[in-house]
Amino acid sequence: MNKKFTACGIAIIAIFIGILICKGNAVIEMQDRFCKKEQKSSLTFIDFDEETELTFYYDSKVKDGDLAITLKAGDGEVIKAFETNTKGKEKIILDKNKTYIVSVEAECFSGGYYIKAVK
Repeated sequence: MNKKFTACGIAIIAIFIGILICKGNAVIEMQDRFCKKEQKSSLTFIDFDEETELTFYYDSKVKDGDLAITLKAGDGEVIKAFETNTKGKEKIILDKNKTYIVSVEAECFSGGYYIKAVK
């Protein structure tokens, strides 16, 4: 069996396992290494009962294609677009009783990414 195809299959399974719906003190963590794909999207929904400050840690490397990692409000408004080919952290305050979406979108992408949010 081709190692590239096996690695891609394992990476896809890891993303589905890593998708979390978070409440309370939970941590959000998404990561993957992609083989070239036509198009791929992953979403994680966040919802807190009180105003909450999260620290987002992010890291990505794009070898080929396009990658977009964003934090959006439930209505689609982009709160933060995380820069690609960089590593960093950022504190963001989320309003209470509002849904947010961490979105990872890749097109013809080869490389890897990591994003984690800690309360």
